[in-house]
Amino acid sequence: MPKTALDRRVIQAYRSAVRPPGDNRALAACRAFRGDVLVVESAEDEVIPRPTIQSFLQAFEQPRSLVHHVLAGADHELSRPVSQEVYEALLLSWIDSVSRRT
Repeated sequence: MPKTALDRRVIQAYRSAVRPPGDNRALAACRAFRGDVLVVESAEDEVIPRPTIQSFLQAFEQPRSLVHHVLAGADHELSRPVSQEVYEALLLSWIDSVSRRT
């Protein structure tokens, strides 16, 4: 069933609790992943609650590297130009650091 057909309250309730790595296919895939991981969280995200981010962070059990950043003042869409600039700088810096190790 497409997510758009689901009740938004049910989705929000599900996302509002920390889930174990085997709870769904996405988290199970994270648990199996052994590469480099960058997680960027928007501090003012109204779509993805913090427990969802925590579920993903905990699911990466044996990554080669794991970097987590919280963008202060950023919303889900990164609608403010400063949020977009900070995100872009973080992403480029992370790509550069990962490429230097390989």
